Amino acid sequence: SPQLQRKRHIGNDIVAIVFQDENTPFVPDMIASNFLHAFVVVQLEQGGSQGTLYKVSVTARDDVPFFGPPLPDPAVFRKGPEFQEFLLTKLINAEYACYKAEKFAKLEERTRAALLETLHEELQARSQAMLGLGPDDERPDNGAAAPGFFESFK
Repeated sequence: SPQLQRKRHIGNDIVAIVFQDENTPFVPDMIASNFLHAFVVVQLEQGGSQGTLYKVSVTARDDVPFFGPPLPDPAVFRKGPEFQEFLLTKLINAEYACYKAEKFAKLEERTRAALLETLHEELQARSQAMLGLGPDDERPDNGAAAPGFFESFK
């Protein structure tokens, strides 16, 4: 179904921007996701002679630290480059803050450990090849390098 396709894309994001046409309450739990940690909600306000105005609110999971820039009081912005700058900055900072949440910190730690293990294995294999050792060979007891090492420097 089209709704399932949309959910598949939205559910893998960390930060979502929600645009509401009317003043309806936004409940983050409406979107089931293990990844979404922050929402920036933008609502169209009646600006009249002031032009187009947008009201902004932000919500995030409890383990996401505060991220700036802080919302002004009232959090209403006139359409224009200043609002674009504020919104983009807020979204980027939200993403960075979400990475500090427990879930993403654990994922990052696990990823780094796997990358370090792969690097170690690759360096070990290349060192053994340079020394002329097979994967299971030991370095000679007298500390001398295998002939392959010196042969590679002619």
